[in-house]
Amino acid sequence: MKLLRKIFRDLRQGENLEVYLTLVVALALLILDVFGVASTEAIAAGTLATLALLAFSTLTNREQTQRLARAAEQAVLGRSSADDFFWEESHLGEQDFEGASFIGAVGITLSKTVARYESVFEKRLASGAHIRVITIDPTTQAPQQAIDRSAGIVGETFFVDLLKPTVDRLCSLANAAHPSTNLELGLLPFIPSFGLILIDPDQRDGRIIVEIYQHKSSALHPTFELRPHLDGRWYGFFKEQFDLLWKSCGNRRAAGQQIHQFRQEFQPRFSGTADEHSLPQERCG
Repeated sequence: MKLLRKIFRDLRQGENLEVYLTLVVALALLILDVFGVASTEAIAAGTLATLALLAFSTLTNREQTQRLARAAEQAVLGRSSADDFFWEESHLGEQDFEGASFIGAVGITLSKTVARYESVFEKRLASGAHIRVITIDPTTQAPQQAIDRSAGIVGETFFVDLLKPTVDRLCSLANAAHPSTNLELGLLPFIPSFGLILIDPDQRDGRIIVEIYQHKSSALHPTFELRPHLDGRWYGFFKEQFDLLWKSCGNRRAAGQQIHQFRQEFQPRFSGTADEHSLPQERCG
């Protein structure tokens, strides 16, 4: 009776179905063979089908066991696997910025980020949101530092050229913003060691995306997300880092129409636009 109750419970919950199916097929084959109802070829085919079900069941159970073992190990270690923690690709979509009253971004050039979310930024600025962008200053040694850190970059003006579309787009956004001072740009005299995207960082449902910049590699940068209610300490750390980076821009900060002055100031340093196909794999930068 206990066995029957277990079988009925498993069937109701949809568990071990492949095992019970294998048993039913095996019993059917046994009955057909005993009474000689089916031909030898049919019995052989049925036997192969049963073996296939057994193999499938074994693989499924093995995967479940591996997941359980992994979960148990993570529980013992007190943390999840790095494969579960880091992103393989950007998870952010336009919907993630809906309703945001503050958006912050840090990157070497932010050429891809600003291009990808330009329409989103325009909508948020039109709704009165505040956007603060931090990139490297092309008039300093920061572009050369970025080249020294990167792999396969040819040309001394590579990162300077990448800044051109970023600044152009920010100037366009500043023209459309009301008030234009809600859009700010800060220029760092050094390359940041990580990229950041902040969405309402002072709110309970805020988000901070951190992208760790690598060295001498064209692979994707390790990226992870922080939430205030889950990662209080480190969430606060990277939020403070954003504020410190903004202060590090010193007097190289501009708001609204003042961004145009930056554009005019280092216009001679722009030798053109870098080939998008040669862009390093940076999601925040």
